[in-house]
Amino acid sequence: MKKEHFIIMTALVYLCFGAQCISQQRASLEVALQKALDESIQDSEAVGVSAAVILPDGRLWTGASGISHKDTPLTADMLLDIGSIEKNFQAALCLSLAEDGLLSLDDPLEKWVFPYAYIDGTVPLRQLLNMTSGFDKIVDDANSPWSIGYKNIEFEKIWTWEDIHRSFVSTPNFKPGTKTEYSTTNYLLLTQVIEAVTQKPQIEVFEDRILKPLRLNHTLVRFFEPIPDTLSIAHGWCDIDPDDDPEDITLEYSLNWLASFSPMLVYSTAEDMVRWIDELYHKKTVLSEDMLQAMLSFSGPVQNETMMNGYGLGVVDINLGAILPRWEDVRTVGHLGSQFGYSAFAVYFPDLETSVAILFNRGCDAATNRALGTVADAFFEVLFTHLDVKESVRKDGISDMRKELEKSPDDVHLMYRLARKYQETNEDYDASLLYKTILEADPDDHFGHKTEALYWNASYDGVIHRKPEALIAFIAEHPDYKDIRDAYRWLAKTYQRRNELDKAVQVYHDALQIFNQDPEFYNDYAWWVYENEVKDEYKTALTYTREAVKIKPEACHIWDTLAWLYLVTGDYNKAVETSEKALSLAPEDLRPDYEQSLNRIRKGK
Repeated sequence: MKKEHFIIMTALVYLCFGAQCISQQRASLEVALQKALDESIQDSEAVGVSAAVILPDGRLWTGASGISHKDTPLTADMLLDIGSIEKNFQAALCLSLAEDGLLSLDDPLEKWVFPYAYIDGTVPLRQLLNMTSGFDKIVDDANSPWSIGYKNIEFEKIWTWEDIHRSFVSTPNFKPGTKTEYSTTNYLLLTQVIEAVTQKPQIEVFEDRILKPLRLNHTLVRFFEPIPDTLSIAHGWCDIDPDDDPEDITLEYSLNWLASFSPMLVYSTAEDMVRWIDELYHKKTVLSEDMLQAMLSFSGPVQNETMMNGYGLGVVDINLGAILPRWEDVRTVGHLGSQFGYSAFAVYFPDLETSVAILFNRGCDAATNRALGTVADAFFEVLFTHLDVKESVRKDGISDMRKELEKSPDDVHLMYRLARKYQETNEDYDASLLYKTILEADPDDHFGHKTEALYWNASYDGVIHRKPEALIAFIAEHPDYKDIRDAYRWLAKTYQRRNELDKAVQVYHDALQIFNQDPEFYNDYAWWVYENEVKDEYKTALTYTREAVKIKPEACHIWDTLAWLYLVTGDYNKAVETSEKALSLAPEDLRPDYEQSLNRIRKGK
């Protein structure tokens, strides 16, 4: 055989076998991803999950596991509510309109939207997009549909912006541009901006500029029309009783309230969502390079959002370590979504050039985050291993402690230390499992951790699972426990989450008799009354707060509570005077917060 023929044959053999190896690797990954979904969902409290991945080479994988509803599996072609991920779509719409010269990100809001009380018309659109406007968080209002309990929602009601503004919008939370706080109010206003600019309904603009050009044919935004027969909706599940078992809520109630209250209600498949993420961040076909860089310019830190390192223009710099600690070093951008019955996760990993979407048909209950975390952890372990991603080296020592526990699984002291570490990093579910293990491993309390384990086990049982029995028993059996005041607080919160406000009030009344002359507990009770608008308790709360400042006159936070109680009971002058007192006592590092509080009280006249 001639030498050149031998070389050609060798090359052909190499190419054939190389291609076969690559094909086997691809098949192996696809099987492993599906197996991760199938096995992890059994160990989680998820109902169903749909996932999709686009790898660096452009290869698409989709899979699903679990059920949509009784006797019906959840399949990859089913649509699910993507929740707040829609903000990413809205932001892209605004940026595309800016590219076309139809608006500027520096336009003041008042250029496009009629002025309203508590809505500063001089705020530029950019500050709505990146959550730095300071506008009030309407979703957190005590009377909003997300706060009153699912069964109390007016499901047939069609909300207008005027209804929403009149019912829920209050004084801004901070001066525009000084902080970053996630607030859906911003994107409700952006809906009006988009419609004012285009003189079209937002959903029509969305279809024309995004859905049709990208052929996202399994994404639905028209909810006041019959749903096409070609689209199948996965049923949503939520523990609305609550009894730790989720209920199928899809067919029971109308979506009118949600379609009209949301900035833009969107249902989609994991495949459509991952294709969107890939087009936006990887292929970069949606926006110009300059506009994409503007979108990815993050403000932060985001107030009270552990999963958000920062917020860009409709996109989150995601702290993956908040739910998956061992992958905290993996750079992640995208958005999260949560709604009654659904949860969603659509992200891009810039360093890996990989897009992922994971949609769940369970959301807005105590088990949602644990379900998402369990399935996502198994899924990303397979994906990241394939992409040769190394686990994060944790600076908190948890990784080393876990390894130690694997070697010494009966070491109760180590279990306790690890549980405390989990609590320090807000990994409460993992901590709760360890405290249960401590009680099982050491029922006779040889190691001295039983009482604390009982306390935390009861607290987690109450706050996470909404079961008050263990807390009631703990309070009765351990009245002198060092954190017994917190046990009463947890019990009141448990009843509050069960929508049994009268029982929560009684818990506080019982505790107030026990912790007589305790100014901090008096203040906790009073602030709880104010924050939850328990109007029948205002007078009693005022009495206890006045007593608290007599006992501890240097406590600025108690004076602040008293000021707010004066305001809601109609004594404006005393409210301002008391708030000024709180500010005068505040330490230097807290003065901006108390100045903000005083300004809000002054506006509350």
